[in-house]
Amino acid sequence: MAHYLGMRLSRINPRNTSALAFDGSGKVERSPKKDLAVFLTGKVYHADLSASYNIGARYFIRAFQKSISETKWLPL
Repeated sequence: MAHYLGMRLSRINPRNTSALAFDGSGKVERSPKKDLAVFLTGKVYHADLSASYNIGARYFIRAFQKSISETKWLPL
């Protein structure tokens, strides 16, 4: 429906999006109910919020990567 309405779509691999911290601090500990993510820095966020931040970051990294030639991207 989003594509039909003219929205821009991009498929992102969801692997490890809720298992990794969006701030780059590494893996997160999950609560017994699996709804909260405790970062190594001590911050506590909802696991779905952390995953959505990771998905958004992957989208922007991919968009940035596409705008740069492969030879310039490899050293980065």
